[in-house]
Amino acid sequence: MGEMDLTQLLSGDALKTILQWMIQGGLAGVLGYAAVDRWGFWLSKPDKRYAAVALTVILGALAYLAMVGLGYSPRPDTGQQLCERAFDAGIAAFVVSQMVHAKRDLASKDAASVPAQKG
Repeated sequence: MGEMDLTQLLSGDALKTILQWMIQGGLAGVLGYAAVDRWGFWLSKPDKRYAAVALTVILGALAYLAMVGLGYSPRPDTGQQLCERAFDAGIAAFVVSQMVHAKRDLASKDAASVPAQKG
């Protein structure tokens, strides 16, 4: 699928680029966590995390199915392959979202918890 950047978004391939970001760029995770944070106020903290994980996998799988349906990705030969690739895309979206979460959120928390050095 290649590298994604803003020029693709501006060149008319916006939908394809957004779907790629959903799977490969962490967008599914961002949207999943944002949705649960906004509308999952009744959930406990662990339940919010589980809901966000499930939503991220679902969004990644749906993005892959949309890419196939729109002709951006080749159609698998069998229904089983389609299901497997959709599942793989969902898991990939989750893994990328966790990498983004670790880099952005956890790294800033780690930096804040380190005591200042006295010189």
